[in-house]
Amino acid sequence: NIILNKADVFIHMGKFSQQKYESNFPNSKHEIIFHPTYNKSYKIYNKDYARKLLGFCEEKLIVLVPGQIRSLKEEKNTIAAFTSLKQKNKLLIIPRMYYRRVHLEFKGRILLKRIIDINKVIEKIINFRILRKDILLEQSFLNSRDLSLYMSACNLIYLPRENNLNSGMVFLAATFKKLAVGPNVGNIEEHLKNLNFIGYKAQDSKSRFIAINKAASLINNKHWEITNVKMYSPKNLAIQWDNLCAKYLNKN
Repeated sequence: NIILNKADVFIHMGKFSQQKYESNFPNSKHEIIFHPTYNKSYKIYNKDYARKLLGFCEEKLIVLVPGQIRSLKEEKNTIAAFTSLKQKNKLLIIPRMYYRRVHLEFKGRILLKRIIDINKVIEKIINFRILRKDILLEQSFLNSRDLSLYMSACNLIYLPRENNLNSGMVFLAATFKKLAVGPNVGNIEEHLKNLNFIGYKAQDSKSRFIAINKAASLINNKHWEITNVKMYSPKNLAIQWDNLCAKYLNKN
């Protein structure tokens, strides 16, 4: 709170947070600079080549959740949205699925651990996943190359987190020019509209189902193109940062 109350300038990633904080901190200046795309961070592969390396069928509609699933609710909502897709030849990929931890403490646990770790055994049982051919669930961190391959191979990005102000996954999707489906919350809604992505109402299952099916239809019929991606280019945003710094530093 000390930093917020004493700040001269707030830099926001969208209009939502600007409007929110302007009323709370009216004596400070408020500016907007968007989050850039990750042009230099990842390599974009040919889609068919990426699928061949990963062992995925060329004809499938692949839905990717690149971020980490952090709760059972996110997990259930994501799988439900994917299941609602009116398409048989599909695949959902969640590389960083939610993992339930167990911390049982009882007399003799440390001694027993030399033979068997009860916590690990229970974790394996409760983290058992749905056995479906159209869902690939993993619990591993993706390095830059692996994430690049997954992003290049997929058709559609799904964003499950419905209570965030911002999401780097929007700009990751824009980097690879992949259609994203995400919640109309915080600054995320503004960027979804700018980039011609598809939004859904948070906490609304029907809205999720409609959004992901609309996205799949656009992809299957080749009726979708990204828009305004140059607004998020690192070069353009670096110029904005330079101009902003010059604007306020010169005043001092």
